[in-house]
Amino acid sequence: MKPSMSVTLDNVFRNAGLVIKVAKCQFLQTEVDFLGHYISINGIGLSKERIKVIDDLKLSETAKELRRYLGLILILINFYHRFIPNAAGNQAILNNYFKGNESNENKKIHLKEELVEAFENSKRQLCKATVLVHTSENAHISLILMHLIMASAPCCNN
Repeated sequence: MKPSMSVTLDNVFRNAGLVIKVAKCQFLQTEVDFLGHYISINGIGLSKERIKVIDDLKLSETAKELRRYLGLILILINFYHRFIPNAAGNQAILNNYFKGNESNENKKIHLKEELVEAFENSKRQLCKATVLVHTSENAHISLILMHLIMASAPCCNN
């Protein structure tokens, strides 16, 4: 980074009341992994490291390990749901698998074909998740406030 740019950035941050540690910062990057997301000029997607971890997941045969794996998949689906079209369908199958099933945690279990298919489909969806493109700076953006009986929720439309 040019010295003049460094001084200008330093002034901007100082005027905004912000303090930065330059040694921890990366400026003028075209792509960056940040909090599990891969951010580039093309948009925002899953980090490559997370995709590898997801792809390497295997279903287990004991109830305890299966709960752990299903929990991880569900957490990832919830975290990345905006990248996955129709994520709720497989999530429902995975969520409902243990309902009413009180079993010995270390006992081997029979994996139903429906569960294996939902698990593999969820992994596939997570690994091939959509890249969300950045909003156009010329786009008209409207903010809509939905007020329902139970709750209020803002919604940003592009």
